[in-house]
Amino acid sequence: MNKTFFRITVTVLFLSFILNFYLLYEVHKNKTFFEVQSEHFVTVGILNEIYLTSVQLNQLSQMYIRTEDQYYLNNYTNITNQMLGKSPRSNNNLFHMKVLKLADIIKTNLADKEYTQQLLEMYAELELQHAFQQKAIQALKNDDTSRYEALSVLTSQNYLDSLAVITDTYDTIINNTQHVEPNFSPINFAFIHSLAALLFFFTITFMFIKLRQGYKSSKIKDIDEYIHLLVDSMPFVSIIFNDNGKVIDCNKKLVELLDLSNEEQFINNFRQYLAKEQEEKPLSLFIAEKNELIKEKSISSFKWIFLDASGAPIPCQVTAIYLTYLNKNFYIYYAFNSQKELEMQAKIKEQEERIQVMLDSAPLCCTIWDKDFKLIDCNFESARFFNFQTKQEFIDNFEKLNPIYQPDGQLSTEKHLQLLKKSFQSGYKTFEWLHQDLEHNLIPCHITFTRINYKNTNVIISYARDLREEKTMFNKLKKKQTELIEAKLKSEREAKAKSDFLAIMSHEIRTPLNIIINVFGLLAEIRIDEKNDDFVQKGLSSATLLLHTINDILDYSKIEAGQLHIEHIPFSLNELIKNIHNLFSLQMEQKGITYIIDKEQEVEDSWLGDPIRITQILNNLINNAYKFTETGSITLKISKISKSDIDDKTIVLLRFEVMDTGIGITEEQIEKIFSPFMQADTSTTRKYGGTGLGLSISKNLASLMEGQLSCTSKVGEGTNFSLEIPLEFNKDKVTTNQESLNEYDENILKNLSILLVEDNPINTLIAAELLKKKKIIVDTASNGLEAIKKIHDQTYDVILMDIQMPDMDGITATKIIRQELKIQTPIIAMTANVLEEDKKLYMQSGFNSHIGKPIVPINLYKTLIEFAPR
Repeated sequence: MNKTFFRITVTVLFLSFILNFYLLYEVHKNKTFFEVQSEHFVTVGILNEIYLTSVQLNQLSQMYIRTEDQYYLNNYTNITNQMLGKSPRSNNNLFHMKVLKLADIIKTNLADKEYTQQLLEMYAELELQHAFQQKAIQALKNDDTSRYEALSVLTSQNYLDSLAVITDTYDTIINNTQHVEPNFSPINFAFIHSLAALLFFFTITFMFIKLRQGYKSSKIKDIDEYIHLLVDSMPFVSIIFNDNGKVIDCNKKLVELLDLSNEEQFINNFRQYLAKEQEEKPLSLFIAEKNELIKEKSISSFKWIFLDASGAPIPCQVTAIYLTYLNKNFYIYYAFNSQKELEMQAKIKEQEERIQVMLDSAPLCCTIWDKDFKLIDCNFESARFFNFQTKQEFIDNFEKLNPIYQPDGQLSTEKHLQLLKKSFQSGYKTFEWLHQDLEHNLIPCHITFTRINYKNTNVIISYARDLREEKTMFNKLKKKQTELIEAKLKSEREAKAKSDFLAIMSHEIRTPLNIIINVFGLLAEIRIDEKNDDFVQKGLSSATLLLHTINDILDYSKIEAGQLHIEHIPFSLNELIKNIHNLFSLQMEQKGITYIIDKEQEVEDSWLGDPIRITQILNNLINNAYKFTETGSITLKISKISKSDIDDKTIVLLRFEVMDTGIGITEEQIEKIFSPFMQADTSTTRKYGGTGLGLSISKNLASLMEGQLSCTSKVGEGTNFSLEIPLEFNKDKVTTNQESLNEYDENILKNLSILLVEDNPINTLIAAELLKKKKIIVDTASNGLEAIKKIHDQTYDVILMDIQMPDMDGITATKIIRQELKIQTPIIAMTANVLEEDKKLYMQSGFNSHIGKPIVPINLYKTLIEFAPR
């Protein structure tokens, strides 16, 4: 029995050895099965990475270009750095290394080898998409590139074809890798397990079975750890559900999104972090329906609402895939936070609504045209303006709102189409357009076409403005403008006629005055007897008064025309005061009036300003004081008021006061005395004479010099005129007229050769007499032709040229001398034409200087000394 039992035992042991060796063989075969299953999951994981990376990078780049929100660009950059980075050792693309590894897996374990090349092509397409996206993002950063041009890169056919290639290749490989099965032995594996169970009581069999189970669990554990690492390395939220709708794994991105402590917190209580209703369905039903849909289509996309640790909802866009592993079904959910996208969409919608409100409330007719040149929308003003009830009525009847032809003779339909095409090309166009209402009343409008990008396509926004009121106003303004132009031309003609009249009258009056004044001047030098001297002085005084009257009229005319020029030249205040004193001292003495000049000691002598105009004002004031003062005194007081330094210049406000003890002026009369042609009382004109221009001219001259002229007075006590003028202090010493004459030896004028060109024989006589007094050699000519002949035959040191002469005037003669004869002898205009425009004309014609008539001897000598040869 023992032998039999022993033999049976040995036999069973032997059979047990054989069976367990067979089981080891099956385990070895199962090793390949596990490796294939593991590599199969790796294949699915990396394929998912390629596909989902392509989807997410496309979405992020599109959203960034449309919104320019930095959030999308940061996420885009993070994913590209993580997925398309470089290996620190080999400097090869990490993603490319994964793809090559996946290709090797497919090549080793799949019967159809063509997927190796397809996988590499899929990676190449992903790199191509990345290049397109980088080009679009870089284009948006360029200020000269519009958002439309950046988006056009991501809507190009090559880019869309690349997206399609990745999607199609992904579907093909996924469908051929999710059911990989190895070739098992035809022996019933369950029978072997049953037989092994009968031998379980044998120790060696138990050991073999434990060994087999241990190898299996170890391998499965290794694979599960790899799967977890693969899911955890995903750059977006990843969740794995089993067939029962239970979460079996998730990654750290989900933990960050929901602000949790770790993955287990979600896995153990995942329903707490999902909205109880998804798409208005209970959560469990929603998950079950989605898993069935995923299982049926292998991949699906839908919206999902998470709840973070505080219970706040987080809307996400989910892409889910289905796969089988170890005969078990799994559903991997990849989630993208769409909160920013939803907020941006809400903002865009709000902006669109705001824009629509603005367009509808705008007082302009606004229409929108698509790229097919079709009217697609308008604002309410368009319908209201053309008396339609709805916007659609306006759109349907737009063609009827245009006449057949535009004013240029072109068909309205053809011209409108051409303008739309040009606007799509250039981006902007403005023009005038003729509309009509349904009653065929013409409506001129101003149209503005502007190209904008709207929902990834170009459209034209048209703004129409009614020009009827503007045209009417324009016609009125044009008529008014014509009237104003005609009035201006008339005024200019009148002003020119007035100016010409004044110039002629000035010349005609100054010419005989020149003779009178200079004859009296020459007579004054010949002392005959006291009575004759008195007659000469009175004649000279009267002629001088007449000259002042003429000067007042000319000055008033210049001021009225805005042609009076203020000089800014050096002058001596002491010389100015001395000349004024000398001018009136004899008159004051004869009338028995005390004449006082009171200049404060601190007032300097050298200044920059217009001494002629200052003298003119003071002469007017002193002359008025002289006329209205019978007894007492007249005082000229000069004092400083203030001093300031401006840009290295010292500006001093000087006050000139003319005080008299005359008849005085009432307050009412003071208000009128500065008006032209006005005097305190008309009786004063009869008694004292005068034009009433002196004070008006003086006040205007003070204003032109940035000063002011004022008056205070008491009837019966006297009057005080105060002139305040800002003058620039001159640091250099000023040479006076007498000093300038004394600087040169009198011999400079002696034997000076001068040609005197003058048509009036008396003027010739007087001028020659003044010149001969200084021993100057004088030759004469009566007109320009005679002067040219003499200049051609003889050389002169200086030429004194009159302007208005018979046969040839002085200007023409001077031009011939300069341009044809090429003679540069100094030519001085000596004429009664003293207007500024006349002086400018003489300088432009070739003259060197100007001496006005009546001739002032000292001015004549000074000018000759200036141009005499040394």
